[in-house]
Amino acid sequence: MSAKFVSNHFYYKETIFVEARGSLEVELDTIKIQVGLGFATKTLADGRIVPYVSAQDVIVDINRNDIRIKITDGSVVADIVDLFIPFFKSVVVDMINDTVSYTLETGVPFVANTAIDKTDGFLPIPPFIKKWYLDWETPASAKVTA
Repeated sequence: MSAKFVSNHFYYKETIFVEARGSLEVELDTIKIQVGLGFATKTLADGRIVPYVSAQDVIVDINRNDIRIKITDGSVVADIVDLFIPFFKSVVVDMINDTVSYTLETGVPFVANTAIDKTDGFLPIPPFIKKWYLDWETPASAKVTA
């Protein structure tokens, strides 16, 4: 997978004399993202027991050699900052890695569990036939094997 992150308005101030404004682009050519799902059960307010999803074994691996950072603001400061990009590249990669990992660990389960909660354990199948539902109430969590 590849990605491009853009910030059109950044502002950085180190001292009264060092200040930079402009845009920042980060391009990543090689990103490995892996997320597994863990299954448990959850008891709803009405007593129904439904599946509960969690994120497991989240891996976000960014190839530090395939990252390009470009700062533009039309000033000499951006040219000077470009000289130091190799020194803070790992900080940028770590921040992106942490953000993507956190999003996968919390976002995937949140979306799945919110959908399950809203259906109360019943999913209309097919939606155009009345009173046909998939009842996914379960007394035990799913077991995943090799």
